[in-house]
Amino acid sequence: MGLAEELARLGYTTTLAVGVLQLAAHLSRWLYPEDIELGDVSGSVIQRFLAARRVAYTGHYSLEALEGLVLGYLRREGLEFVGPVPMPSSPIETMLVRYRRYLIDIAG
Repeated sequence: MGLAEELARLGYTTTLAVGVLQLAAHLSRWLYPEDIELGDVSGSVIQRFLAARRVAYTGHYSLEALEGLVLGYLRREGLEFVGPVPMPSSPIETMLVRYRRYLIDIAG
């Protein structure tokens, strides 16, 4: 099942799903000129991507936005990341990541 299908199964509206898919596409486009394979993504790579995204975009640039759906989906598909992916930077971000994982787990 692809990310779009998973989002539909989880009940995401078209607008929200499009935002998540655009975030995933941006990550893919950003990795290519950086010469980084998806399997080589590490915490520092994620931090660099999010920093670049914050400069050019007004939304979906937090670790929570990326971690909860895009990286979570890739993990469920069997992708192992190199080194740890950074943890959320605030208690609220931590709570949101955990809650999102909980929702995904109970929906699955």
